[in-house]
Amino acid sequence: MTASVLIPDLSGVFESEGPILNITTTIGSLTMANNSTFATDGGARGFTLTGQFFLQDLGTPADFAFAGSGSLTVGGTVDNDGILRWSSTGAAQFGNTFTNDGTFRIENGANAGNVTISGTATNNGTWDLADGANPDYDGTLRIAGSWTNGATATFLSGTVSTVAFGNIAGSGA
Repeated sequence: MTASVLIPDLSGVFESEGPILNITTTIGSLTMANNSTFATDGGARGFTLTGQFFLQDLGTPADFAFAGSGSLTVGGTVDNDGILRWSSTGAAQFGNTFTNDGTFRIENGANAGNVTISGTATNNGTWDLADGANPDYDGTLRIAGSWTNGATATFLSGTVSTVAFGNIAGSGA
């Protein structure tokens, strides 16, 4: 059995940085409380979550930043109310349902790796592949199920395909 991990709220704590991933590992699920952080050390780290991935925002959002050349695999549901930043040159694989009510941002422009969502994706927050135009994301974003956008989705260039995105519905920028 794989353990579940809770990263607590860091408000009022002397050490204000959360854990930094410096190994390849697998855990059951990850819940990041309001005002918590998680980052990688920039190496070739593989991080697998077999269950749910939940980022909270009760005023100060949880902040998950994955950099370097490693890969991220989430087998369960993603519920992002915080900030989920992907800049690794490796691949990100999200399974099941991906719900974004916070900020999902692909950073590192042309160098960021491919992102795949095997299930459905719903955006009610900010979905940003433009990275502040620094430069645009040149990788592949594939959503195998349906994609619903009820808020802001920013793609500065490229092609949106119903083959790549499944069914597209919604409004927003």
